[in-house]
Amino acid sequence: MKQRALALRTESLSHRKMRLKKLRRWIHTNRPAIHQAVYNDFRKTASEVDGVEIFHVLNEIKHALQHLDQWAAPKKNRCPCYHAGNSIISSMRTAWCLPGHLTMELPV
Repeated sequence: MKQRALALRTESLSHRKMRLKKLRRWIHTNRPAIHQAVYNDFRKTASEVDGVEIFHVLNEIKHALQHLDQWAAPKKNRCPCYHAGNSIISSMRTAWCLPGHLTMELPV
Protein backbone atom coordinates (compact mmCIF):
# COMPACT_ATOMS: atom_id res chain seq x y z
CA MET A 1 0.00 0.00 0.00
CA LYS A 2 2.87 2.35 0.81
CA GLN A 3 4.42 1.70 -2.61
CA ARG A 4 1.10 2.50 -4.30
CA ALA A 5 0.86 5.79 -2.36
CA LEU A 6 4.40 6.74 -3.39
CA ALA A 7 3.63 5.88 -7.02
CA LEU A 8 0.58 8.16 -6.98
CA ARG A 9 2.75 11.04 -5.77
CA THR A 10 4.96 10.82 -8.85
CA GLU A 11 2.35 10.27 -11.56
CA SER A 12 2.12 12.88 -14.30
CA LEU A 13 -0.32 15.77 -14.16
CA SER A 14 -2.14 14.51 -17.22
CA HIS A 15 -2.68 11.15 -15.51
CA ARG A 16 -3.95 12.85 -12.33
CA LYS A 17 -6.37 14.95 -14.36
CA MET A 18 -7.53 11.87 -16.24
CA ARG A 19 -8.25 10.07 -12.94
CA LEU A 20 -10.22 13.07 -11.62
CA LYS A 21 -12.26 13.24 -14.83
CA LYS A 22 -12.88 9.51 -14.65
CA LEU A 23 -14.12 9.90 -11.06
CA ARG A 24 -16.40 12.77 -12.11
CA ARG A 25 -17.82 10.64 -14.95
CA TRP A 26 -18.33 7.72 -12.56
CA ILE A 27 -20.26 9.93 -10.12
CA HIS A 28 -22.52 11.24 -12.91
CA THR A 29 -23.09 7.75 -14.31
CA ASN A 30 -23.82 6.17 -10.93
CA ARG A 31 -25.85 8.98 -9.41
CA PRO A 32 -29.04 6.88 -9.07
CA ALA A 33 -27.10 4.10 -7.33
CA ILE A 34 -25.50 6.65 -4.98
CA HIS A 35 -28.95 8.08 -4.19
CA GLN A 36 -30.29 4.60 -3.41
CA ALA A 37 -27.30 3.61 -1.26
CA VAL A 38 -27.43 6.78 0.82
CA TYR A 39 -31.20 6.46 1.18
CA ASN A 40 -30.81 2.85 2.37
CA ASP A 41 -28.14 3.80 4.90
CA PHE A 42 -29.24 7.23 6.12
CA ARG A 43 -32.77 7.80 4.73
CA LYS A 44 -31.67 10.93 2.84
CA THR A 45 -33.69 12.01 -0.18
CA ALA A 46 -32.12 12.26 -3.65
CA SER A 47 -32.23 16.06 -3.60
CA GLU A 48 -30.52 16.12 -0.21
CA VAL A 49 -27.82 13.74 -1.45
CA ASP A 50 -27.28 15.91 -4.53
CA GLY A 51 -27.05 19.11 -2.50
CA VAL A 52 -25.05 17.87 0.45
CA GLU A 53 -22.92 15.03 -0.88
CA ILE A 54 -22.54 14.89 -4.65
CA PHE A 55 -22.48 18.64 -5.35
CA HIS A 56 -19.56 19.20 -2.98
CA VAL A 57 -17.49 16.34 -4.36
CA LEU A 58 -18.06 17.52 -7.94
CA ASN A 59 -17.09 21.07 -6.94
CA GLU A 60 -13.90 19.79 -5.31
CA ILE A 61 -13.04 17.85 -8.47
CA LYS A 62 -13.71 20.94 -10.61
CA HIS A 63 -11.56 23.09 -8.31
CA ALA A 64 -8.73 20.54 -8.35
CA LEU A 65 -8.80 20.33 -12.16
CA GLN A 66 -8.64 24.13 -12.42
CA HIS A 67 -5.74 24.51 -10.00
CA LEU A 68 -3.71 21.31 -10.36
CA ASP A 69 -1.13 22.87 -12.69
CA GLN A 70 -0.56 25.73 -10.26
CA TRP A 71 -0.36 23.44 -7.22
CA ALA A 72 2.13 21.12 -8.90
CA ALA A 73 4.40 23.89 -10.19
CA PRO A 74 7.76 24.15 -8.42
CA LYS A 75 7.80 26.83 -5.76
CA LYS A 76 10.66 28.71 -4.22
CA ASN A 77 10.88 28.28 -0.47
CA ARG A 78 10.40 31.80 0.87
CA CYS A 79 10.93 30.89 4.49
CA PRO A 80 14.10 32.58 5.84
CA CYS A 81 14.55 29.85 8.44
CA TYR A 82 17.74 28.22 9.43
CA HIS A 83 18.35 25.85 12.27
CA ALA A 84 21.59 26.31 14.13
CA GLY A 85 21.45 23.74 16.87
CA ASN A 86 19.31 24.47 19.92
CA SER A 87 19.71 28.24 19.87
CA ILE A 88 16.85 30.52 20.85
CA ILE A 89 16.96 32.23 17.46
CA SER A 90 16.33 29.00 15.57
CA SER A 91 13.47 28.17 17.93
CA MET A 92 11.92 31.61 17.44
CA ARG A 93 12.27 31.48 13.67
CA THR A 94 10.80 28.00 13.55
CA ALA A 95 7.59 29.29 15.08
CA TRP A 96 7.12 31.65 12.13
CA CYS A 97 7.97 29.09 9.46
CA LEU A 98 6.40 25.81 10.51
CA PRO A 99 3.14 24.68 12.08
CA GLY A 100 3.22 24.34 15.85
CA HIS A 101 3.37 20.57 15.93
CA LEU A 102 6.57 20.63 13.88
CA THR A 103 8.45 23.12 16.07
CA MET A 104 9.31 20.78 18.93
CA GLU A 105 13.01 20.41 19.36
CA LEU A 106 14.11 16.89 20.05
CA PRO A 107 16.93 16.20 22.51
CA VAL A 108 20.30 15.86 20.83
